[in-house]
Amino acid sequence: GYHSLTLGHNLPEQINAKEPVKVQVYANNLNGTPISAKGNVKISKLVVPDQPFISRYWNQPDIRRTTEEEFKSNFPQGIYKNEDQYPNWEVDEVMYTATFNTALSDSLMSLSFKKWQPGVYKYEATAQDKNGQTITDVHYFTLFDPKSKTIPDNATLWVKSMHGTVAPGDEVEVLIGTHEEHLNVLF
Repeated sequence: GYHSLTLGHNLPEQINAKEPVKVQVYANNLNGTPISAKGNVKISKLVVPDQPFISRYWNQPDIRRTTEEEFKSNFPQGIYKNEDQYPNWEVDEVMYTATFNTALSDSLMSLSFKKWQPGVYKYEATAQDKNGQTITDVHYFTLFDPKSKTIPDNATLWVKSMHGTVAPGDEVEVLIGTHEEHLNVLF
């Protein structure tokens, strides 16, 4: 259908739980010009699957010749359908809700994630355009805690640089973690 509103945000892909984040919601018309909009924001923690997934070596098949149970017994870390994709993960709990009005301000507030658990989160902003169409902006982000002994997702090897751009001779702090019980890492 036709819509006359697009929503945007400023959330990065990975967020350090120790640093506050100022969440901003942007509402634009289809030309990219800012317009007024009222709506809701919800941030939910997702349930991370128990086992890590290995990336596909080939494209997802159109026709499956095995059942999911048979596939999982032969390839326990393989991806049968799209179970590795964030939109297919279940919501554990809603962590934050708020309303916004871009006519007043494009900033919701400065969020503190200090008490939140590391994990994968879903940000969802919804508003209605002038035609009554519901517009949704969805973004998935990973929340990590540099001091935590738990990694935020089910990765076989999770690596996060704590610095942006570095020059030769600079010291770099890198976080490394795994969901596996035993893993050798060569560097």
